[in-house]
Amino acid sequence: MKTPECTRTVRDILLRDWDPLGIGDNLSLTDEYDAYLPDLMRLLACDPSVEQLALHLEGIEAALGGMSVSERRLRAAWRLVETFRREKGRSPSGT
Repeated sequence: MKTPECTRTVRDILLRDWDPLGIGDNLSLTDEYDAYLPDLMRLLACDPSVEQLALHLEGIEAALGGMSVSERRLRAAWRLVETFRREKGRSPSGT
């Protein structure tokens, strides 16, 4: 499931729904979270719960020194899990 399209989807969700650094639509910074994509892709491949993924995003927030965005973190985690489970034919838990 590690396709360029999946990677773009994860990047888009991180920028649109999570974005603890407030990058928004700044096109020169759209790769800001790319260093975290390999670990996120591996975690998503293991079919995590929304809560597990939200905890992972919280750890990234701490490493970035950005704002804690718990509501946005949960929304992004849910969208990521939903997207990957839909591709596998399952619905996310905790909905």
